[in-house]
Amino acid sequence: MRIDKVKIRRQEREPSYHGWKREQARKIDAICRDIRADPAAERRVGLLAERLHCSRHHFSRLKQ
Repeated sequence: MRIDKVKIRRQEREPSYHGWKREQARKIDAICRDIRADPAAERRVGLLAERLHCSRHHFSRLKQ
């Protein structure tokens, strides 16, 4: 439970994005929700990158 509280506090401090950054953040959040909902599912970086309309290389560097 402590981890969840830490995550919530961190999210509250994150800046609010505008424009394309906001849309990209929403798509990343959706991908993360899908992964959390079914962590055992097979996923390919290329297919996840397509959801963000970016290259596999760029996708793999996001949020590092």
